Amino acid sequence: MIGISEQSTVLPLSAAQRGVWFGHLLDPSSYAYNIGQYTEIGGEIDLSCFEKAAAHVLAGTEALRLNIFEAEAGLFQSISPQVVGVLVVVDVSDEPDPHHAALAIMRVELVRPFDLACNPLVRWRLIRLAPNHFYWLQVNHHIAVDGYAGSLIAQRMAQSYTALVKGESLPEWPCVYESLIEADQRYPGSEHEAVDRAYWHALLEDREPAQAWSGLSNSNGKAFVRRTVLLSPKLTEWLRKSDGPGLGAWLILAAARLQALHDRNADVVLGMPLLGRFGKLERATPSMASNVGHLRLDLSPHILISDLADDINRRIRTALRHQKYPHEALQREFSPETRRGLVAFSVNLSSFDYGLEFGNLKTLTHNLSNGSIEGLSLNVYDQADSSTLRLDLNGNSELYEEKDLASYLAMLVQLLEGLAEVPAHSVATTPLALLALTPPADLTRIAAFNATAKSV
Repeated sequence: MIGISEQSTVLPLSAAQRGVWFGHLLDPSSYAYNIGQYTEIGGEIDLSCFEKAAAHVLAGTEALRLNIFEAEAGLFQSISPQVVGVLVVVDVSDEPDPHHAALAIMRVELVRPFDLACNPLVRWRLIRLAPNHFYWLQVNHHIAVDGYAGSLIAQRMAQSYTALVKGESLPEWPCVYESLIEADQRYPGSEHEAVDRAYWHALLEDREPAQAWSGLSNSNGKAFVRRTVLLSPKLTEWLRKSDGPGLGAWLILAAARLQALHDRNADVVLGMPLLGRFGKLERATPSMASNVGHLRLDLSPHILISDLADDINRRIRTALRHQKYPHEALQREFSPETRRGLVAFSVNLSSFDYGLEFGNLKTLTHNLSNGSIEGLSLNVYDQADSSTLRLDLNGNSELYEEKDLASYLAMLVQLLEGLAEVPAHSVATTPLALLALTPPADLTRIAAFNATAKSV
């Protein structure tokens, strides 16, 4: 086993990490739990400063120095004093198409499995496309880092690089990873856990079993296909406006309406990824803490649009208070026919701050994978420096084809446009029944709207 020494700190796995561990055991050779993103940097990188920044971030971020092992006493993680070989610099500037050459490199790294017993559980590639154009790739195993943590790591890299090129002191971050794991160990058996469990059981006890929209049986596979759409600046501006219920409520409302229409059932349960973090220190520390919560909504046709939007916001606030209870525990505790998943469709509102600058160099971050996909997952990327919202619809590749995702996305966009067309003074009196869909056979034109496909 690589990475365990007398200087290593050994800790038990958190509940979130154990969920990933058992999923990984189903196929240790799989890349299903690899998560990846790349940051596009416009301008000339000082390579020496970038390498020093990487070393500083690795030294100051415990989650990047983990390896995982099993012993008689249970499952453990070891934090190594240092790791090597994380950052590799690659130059594709002489390739006929540097962008596609870079994508090919990133694809190889994304699908290459990690050995959890051997650190590092992270791979970084700095890819040079031209003297003033770079891609910085992060690939992490989900047991060490979740999507939110990836954004924190990117911020740490940008802060460190900027300090170095400006000749300023490097930033320092509190080393609280060990205390966060210790706090996680106190949750099982606590009153907090009992209250959380009671909330989720009351919410889900009499729900209908989740069924894939494709009609196919649940899959053991975790690979996915993706379809992407960029919403128009006009629609994006409407969703972001400050005098409404908020971007998140509108998107969840449209997604819930789509599921209700698809299933012909007004009782809708959506999945909702949660940070799994309370308090400033937890939210500032890279780790694997994310969880999945649930929203149960009444989509009866007579419900007023404004009432539903308000109800969504109330239910989100309530779910956040109970976000520590592991969704894997809920899957075990409910009936066997739904153990593969309590929901068919999840909505992930990724409003992380990606307004990064490396020195004075502007960036744009692109998601490649958020890890395993059991059904359908809508990821919403709202970057403050962009005039458009990006929607990624990911579907388990054994349950859905690209044409399915294109149709679903087209219908979702149609519902969002329908919401935007409701006059502001009429939202409080407009029922859901008036938020209708064009028959799928007529959506071919809409499905082609600014969409791309990506298999992962």
